[in-house]
Amino acid sequence: MLSKFREAGPTDPKYSNKPDAKAVREFEIDKNMDCLLMVLSGGVILRDCMLTLNSLPKQLKSKYPCIVTMPKTFINMTSCEVRGSLQNFNSAAIFINSHVFISDCTFSDFKSGCIYSLGKPYSVICI
Repeated sequence: MLSKFREAGPTDPKYSNKPDAKAVREFEIDKNMDCLLMVLSGGVILRDCMLTLNSLPKQLKSKYPCIVTMPKTFINMTSCEVRGSLQNFNSAAIFINSHVFISDCTFSDFKSGCIYSLGKPYSVICI
């Protein structure tokens, strides 16, 4: 399992432990990054599902998000459960200039923040 994930992080990471607007820069965001769900174009609707990072190997140096949406996409989540891993640095979601609709969902066990949402004035974000 460990060989499937790229270790792009530094040898001895010093990640921010406090809320910070620049914390999203600690993730290496590109279309080839490791995550559970990446929306590159179009959109996705998730209903009554569970996304978890518990199966990741322990003590990884890189930060891993569950969900990443790229610009001009949409995601609609209803009644979902999203779980992180307290053994690693991870987050639930990174939304980049996309339309986001989240209702009746739970997010737990994230060591590097839960939701990062970067939006333009035209982006519709409803959580």
